[in-house]
Amino acid sequence: MFYIDWKMTLAVGVVLPLVVLPVGKFGRKIRHSSERSQSRLGELSQILQETVTGNRVVKAFGMEDFEIRKSPRCFAPFAAREHALVRAAVATAPLMDLLGAVVIPLLLLYARDRIKMHQMTPGIFLAFLYAMFNAYMPLKRIGQVYQQFQYAQGASAQVFFLLGSAGRKERATRRPTVAAIRPRIEFDDVSFSYGRNDAVILQDVRLRARRGEVIALVGTSGAGKTT
Repeated sequence: MFYIDWKMTLAVGVVLPLVVLPVGKFGRKIRHSSERSQSRLGELSQILQETVTGNRVVKAFGMEDFEIRKSPRCFAPFAAREHALVRAAVATAPLMDLLGAVVIPLLLLYARDRIKMHQMTPGIFLAFLYAMFNAYMPLKRIGQVYQQFQYAQGASAQVFFLLGSAGRKERATRRPTVAAIRPRIEFDDVSFSYGRNDAVILQDVRLRARRGEVIALVGTSGAGKTT
């Protein structure tokens, strides 16, 4: 393009920032929307995992309607972020096409006067247009690659944050050794109260817990299960 007509090439270059600046703005918007969308997706995954794995509890307490009503409230912020991401992504291509819609008529007006004054032939002008269109397609692809890069950067922001954070230090260089668990733990006539003048929470408790055994403590509220 510079070899054919450096003046027309500079004229095209003057219009280029009018498209590059909005593309950069949309790219930053894509990055922020992607980062927030991934955060929302993590929250949705957590809610779905809790609902699916706790389906027995949901059924036991008859909370199916509550979970169904909760789903739209959880999906709405995620859908809004995805819509914003799509709007920013699809706006880049029309902006790039706008460059051609603005530049080509200006070039035609400029070339018309040059051809009339015999300073340029129609063949040279067509050669310049051919070179310009061949440069336009890679430039358009660069805008798409820039969008994908911004999307990936926003989606992986949390990953880079975790990789860049300092590793957790060990609290102690030597970990204390844990003594082997005895075959059983036994309570024989154990009583307990929180104060000298307080009521006795546990009275004459007898319990034998063997190693590897699972024991359930069942009782009404305030019966002393936590104690």
